[in-house]
Amino acid sequence: MSEMQEMTFSDVAEHSSKKDLFIVVHDKIYDATQFVDEHPGGEEVLLDVGGQDATEAFEDVGHSDEARQILDGMEKAKLKRVVNASPPPPSSLFLPIFLSSTFLLSPQPPLRHGKALSPLFAHV
Repeated sequence: MSEMQEMTFSDVAEHSSKKDLFIVVHDKIYDATQFVDEHPGGEEVLLDVGGQDATEAFEDVGHSDEARQILDGMEKAKLKRVVNASPPPPSSLFLPIFLSSTFLLSPQPPLRHGKALSPLFAHV
């Protein structure tokens, strides 16, 4: 028996269409492509979680033992978790918070030494 293939979340994300649909449930990757039209909850349910971790959605519904057996038959690979070595730059993490709290919600521009600052430089 051959060893189960491993895929990352990035690999799974490439399979999110009705004709090529992978989902992740409990760190196992399932090819749900052939089951989309047969899913009792409708295809939209699967398409909404296609290419993503569907564990919470799967468990929240309370699937039957039969549904779990069907899922087992669709297993494609194991999830390989990869630690992101380079996080997004700080500007992409903090800019929306900064803009919303300083620029969008502030009734007046911030002051420094009695002079109005541009909202983009208020943190200086």
